[in-house]
Amino acid sequence: MQVFKSKLEMLEPRGNVKMSHDPDGICITCPRDDGSVVAPGTYSVPVRIDLTAKTDSTNIRLKYGDGAAILNWECNDHELRVHAG
Repeated sequence: MQVFKSKLEMLEPRGNVKMSHDPDGICITCPRDDGSVVAPGTYSVPVRIDLTAKTDSTNIRLKYGDGAAILNWECNDHELRVHAG
């Protein structure tokens, strides 16, 4: 399996996104919750995505191909829900 480790210079911001280096890795901020960041390249299954995220939003969306994994706390702040779409 090919390993891709994100580097700031390799990521493509879309929308209202700001990216910078951070002691923990890469800091990505999107003040209006209407942006995204795309990793370049073509990947095939099996794919493993490791993400550590800190957010004040009620959801995080990870998209791959035609699907998405939506992690959200919308209805209950103490309960994480995972939806596959």
